[in-house]
Amino acid sequence: MILQTRAAKIILSLMAMVLLACAVFVGVTGWDGTTDTLVSTSASEGVSSTPPVVPTPEDVQPPLPQTPPEVSQTPVVPISGIYIDPQYSETRSGEEISVNLVANLTGSGVSGCEVVLEFDPTVFQLIDVVSGDLLGVDPLIGTKSIDNTAGKVRFAIARKGMTDVTDSSGILSTFSLQVVNSAGIRPYDLTIGDLMLTDHDFKEMAGYEVHNGSVEIIP
Repeated sequence: MILQTRAAKIILSLMAMVLLACAVFVGVTGWDGTTDTLVSTSASEGVSSTPPVVPTPEDVQPPLPQTPPEVSQTPVVPISGIYIDPQYSETRSGEEISVNLVANLTGSGVSGCEVVLEFDPTVFQLIDVVSGDLLGVDPLIGTKSIDNTAGKVRFAIARKGMTDVTDSSGILSTFSLQVVNSAGIRPYDLTIGDLMLTDHDFKEMAGYEVHNGSVEIIP
């Protein structure tokens, strides 16, 4: 009888321990006995059960088109009249450069030209000036006066023989200049001073535009 009583106490103690272990297990895992999945109470704390909002196609707005900034552009207009070509050039101290006096006219042929080209004598020294192709292969040279102290050259040429009305565009003369070694690094003007043109009837021309040139000394 005593042995049965002791055995019953031992069984009751074991059952109490099993129940206590089950309570601890349920408290830690959150298992409710209805699913096979164990949920950790500590891991589930702070996690919202609200499902994420998925935007519908109606809620998604297409991106606004990007308008490129306006860029101011200066139209390129062919030069008409009498001009220095190139209009702008770059060179260095001690180098030589050549520029042309060009005619681009309509309606009248050119039979003669007298021009004064002015330059800064502290920057340039004129080496030579020769006739171009507009007034023929071997035009008459009336004046060729170079003054490197004053910074100017006068050159007068005329066509031999008759001039056609279509002889209105081409190179009148070419100027070769030497850049002095002490030239400052900046742009310098080549200026068309006095200018006189005669047409195919050997009359003085008027009404044309004149465009000067610029040479920049670079390092």
